[in-house]
Amino acid sequence: MFKAAIKNLLGHKLRMFLTGFSIILGVSFVSGTYIFTDSIGSTFDNLFSEVYSGTDVSVRAKQADFGSTKRIISQELLDKVSAVDGVSAVAPEVAGYAQLIGKDEQLIGGQGPPTLGFEWTTEPSLQVFTIDEADGRAPTAPGEVVIDKATADANSFVVGDKVKILLQGPAEEFTLVGIAKFGSADGLAGATLAAFELSEAQRVLGYDDGYSGIDLKATNSVSPEELKARIDSILPAEYESITGTEQSNEQLDEINQGLGFINTALLAFAGIAIFVGSFIIQNTFRIIVAQRSKELALLRAIGATKVQVVRLVIYEAIFIALLASVTGILLGLVVSSGVRSLMNAIGFGLPEGPLSIEPRTIVVSLGVGMFVTLFAALLPAIKASKVSPIEAMRENEASASNRKSLFTRGAVGGMTTIIGAGLLAYGLNGDVNNPLYAVGAGVTLMFIGVSTIAPLLSVPLAQLISWPLVKTRGITARLARDNAKRTPRRTASSAAALMIGVSLVTMLSILATTFKSNITTILDNSFPADLSVLSKNIGDAGPGSAKFSSAIGEDIATLPEITDVSAFRYEFEGAKIDGQVVFIAGVDAATIGNVINIGESEGSYTALADNGLLVSKTVYDEKGWSVGQEIPIEYALNGEQMIKIVGFFTEAFDSDFIISTETYSTNFNDEGVTLLAMNVADGYSDDDGKVAVQNVLTDYPQTEVQDKGDIFKTAEEQIDQILGLFWGLLGFAIIIAVLGITNTLMLSISERTRELGMLRAIGMTREQTRRMIRYESIIIALFGAILGIGMGSFFAWAVLKALASEGISGYNVSFVQLLIYFILSIIAGVIAAAWPARKAARMNVLKAIYHD
Repeated sequence: MFKAAIKNLLGHKLRMFLTGFSIILGVSFVSGTYIFTDSIGSTFDNLFSEVYSGTDVSVRAKQADFGSTKRIISQELLDKVSAVDGVSAVAPEVAGYAQLIGKDEQLIGGQGPPTLGFEWTTEPSLQVFTIDEADGRAPTAPGEVVIDKATADANSFVVGDKVKILLQGPAEEFTLVGIAKFGSADGLAGATLAAFELSEAQRVLGYDDGYSGIDLKATNSVSPEELKARIDSILPAEYESITGTEQSNEQLDEINQGLGFINTALLAFAGIAIFVGSFIIQNTFRIIVAQRSKELALLRAIGATKVQVVRLVIYEAIFIALLASVTGILLGLVVSSGVRSLMNAIGFGLPEGPLSIEPRTIVVSLGVGMFVTLFAALLPAIKASKVSPIEAMRENEASASNRKSLFTRGAVGGMTTIIGAGLLAYGLNGDVNNPLYAVGAGVTLMFIGVSTIAPLLSVPLAQLISWPLVKTRGITARLARDNAKRTPRRTASSAAALMIGVSLVTMLSILATTFKSNITTILDNSFPADLSVLSKNIGDAGPGSAKFSSAIGEDIATLPEITDVSAFRYEFEGAKIDGQVVFIAGVDAATIGNVINIGESEGSYTALADNGLLVSKTVYDEKGWSVGQEIPIEYALNGEQMIKIVGFFTEAFDSDFIISTETYSTNFNDEGVTLLAMNVADGYSDDDGKVAVQNVLTDYPQTEVQDKGDIFKTAEEQIDQILGLFWGLLGFAIIIAVLGITNTLMLSISERTRELGMLRAIGMTREQTRRMIRYESIIIALFGAILGIGMGSFFAWAVLKALASEGISGYNVSFVQLLIYFILSIIAGVIAAAWPARKAARMNVLKAIYHD
């Protein structure tokens, strides 16, 4: 049977390629993800091992699992640590936010990788940077700076240039005296690095006469672990020591976490390709088995057992899976290199290094490809073994049991869909700690369930979809419709890829449209401030990069055009309340009521200043708290304290927990502001106020002022960017769908060879044959699009229902976007039919008539 399987596959090479392509695609993303992660990990592991090879132990503020723990190490502690027996070299550390400005006055970085400033270490054995002879020297005086080579090359900086650098205060100008490498690499994963002379670093990074850390080298007779133990014995409780190896591992973990979204995206694409590929493979093997029924019957008649017939099909599946998986692993090398190049192109600056293929990558990739292919082929193989030799040799054996099997299929599919919908509803509305698993399982089961019952829907929907074609295009469209209707399983399986892709994108487009319609209402109701000032930096590209100096608010408050200036300070993992790490906001109690409207209880803002806590009504009710009640709150910097609940608020706000600026400053040691909100004074227009604020921000190019129109536009642009990613997902699904439909039509043409020959013999032209195949492909594609839009619309409704408590209301559908999805589906159908239609039209009529 093994030899028979190999000969059959080699005799149908094109069919074998089309069957395995989706597995190749899926496995390539699986292997590419692991290769990318392992390669970057290996490269940085070697780099950090080199960089931290001289550092045996470092001292720093004790790290907590949440919040900010910025503490200044005093000169007294530095001297105490330096005197520990076994220390041979000491280098104080000073690190903080420092963002460079390019020669074009545009910000450099701030959109992901950190923007770091630090001191230039003068102790050679503990220096992690190197400066080549041609690239200048180390900074030795105030006003001098060294930057990393990757940033210098990318922005055309040379030694001697004047470089503007943003700190927490206004931008300052420094002389570039050196260009350094990080170990043997030009840069560090896209980060911008600026090094200053020690006293200058203390001044510009806000450490006065203190330090952020201490690096130590042990004597030859003392191990790093032994030195660490000695240092721990003299450190105050709020500080800790860490070995160079541990520090290297921490840095590597941070980089891997930073790149985690790339891994997630690649694995998501892999999952979609493999999930959809399973439908295509199952469909392909079912058609192949049906086409070879006489061949299999003959094998049974000459003595082959049912088990041998199953083995024959399984052998073919194993061969395809093995070949596709190996090809996918090799293609993963290309995927990994492409991702690295793309990330470097957008500024991540990943260091060069060899690609790394770990045994785990091969095992997982092969396992995924083999399992999915065998699972998809198993049912057709078992079905083939159950057909008796006499029954299989009949001309129309396949149609006899069609109705019965579709009834069973409909019952199973309907039950699966109902269970999936139940899990989805439970995940969105149930009292579960992590609803993601229930939602994911529910969506997957609904996809499987709808795909299972799709053949029952294909007949009426094909009739409906084809009605305009039949009315306008005549006999060829009618024949195409009848072909799609008489093979409902094939039609449904072929449309599965498009159904999944369109459903996901439809859901996201409805959510995006609904969110956009809510933006204006929410901001008008809850954020009446005329103007806002915020950072241009996205996220937190290093400590403080998404924040700015509180001095900006003080300067703006002096403007006659502006009134009610109110500062907002955010910590996304700022505190722990009731055992949970929470996002907390610090606000100006005296002015916040003039710039936001969140339905706060009476007197709560006034009471905030006295170590008070304002809580969202949702959390307030869920916890059963009451106004005046004191609850414990834990800060990373100052530990657990008691705080009084002074009120609640009912409207949507960024955080569920609000404290005063005074409480925030005491417990976070951070004066950085995330947002300034303000009103324009009477007698001035919004434009007058905006121009006045812009003049103040001249020295702070990382900030910008926005009026309400700008805020609406920014929010909509962010939604559109997310939606753009899912448009890419739709394109990905369309590629797989085109291949799946092409494969099905190619097999269908082979199955209908005699039928096509007879049609040609009685007068059908080549062009009519091509049109018939093309129309059939379009009907299949539109069938998938209709199911996808229906499912996506339902998923969007379910999500919006769950978000109702967050202030999101309505259900807005962009019919223009839905029309685009239909048009893309028609284009996909036309492309998928091109090759099969050409093959059908060029068929030899006489040979086709006598084909068996």
